[in-house]
Amino acid sequence: MTTTTEELNFEQKRRNEHVTEYLNGLTELHKFLYDNPEFVPMYGMEIVRYTNTAEELAEWLHKLGTFEKIDSNYISGGVVKIGTHQIKVQTDKGNTCKKILTGQIKTVAVEVDPRAPLPEGARNARSVTKVVYDMDEEETEWECPPSLLSPPVEEEDG
Repeated sequence: MTTTTEELNFEQKRRNEHVTEYLNGLTELHKFLYDNPEFVPMYGMEIVRYTNTAEELAEWLHKLGTFEKIDSNYISGGVVKIGTHQIKVQTDKGNTCKKILTGQIKTVAVEVDPRAPLPEGARNARSVTKVVYDMDEEETEWECPPSLLSPPVEEEDG
């Protein structure tokens, strides 16, 4: 399916209208809050943009300029603070890093009867009445590039 110049112009016009409408709304909000400071919230506004690829993340982070890195077990990205407000750009960690399996973790949660007598010689053990949760989980680490602006770590063929 090819896109015509007319369709591209329409999309650009629609985008420009959205940006203008958004910025006009911010101007009106600014005027209202200036005249009515009791409505100014305790915290600033947060704009969050999600990207689908490491390349798109790098492109958006470049637009932010200097940013603080966001690095969790699930998300890679950056945040820039503008006064009390902030803009975040982030992606799923798997888009930028390679997940490496390092082992297995066994998690067991049990229900005990606090009224049950202690076994001979035990100080605080009780009889298990029910296994509530029993799961094997993967223990993993992330192998990431030195910078979010670097190409993502590639999966090795093997």
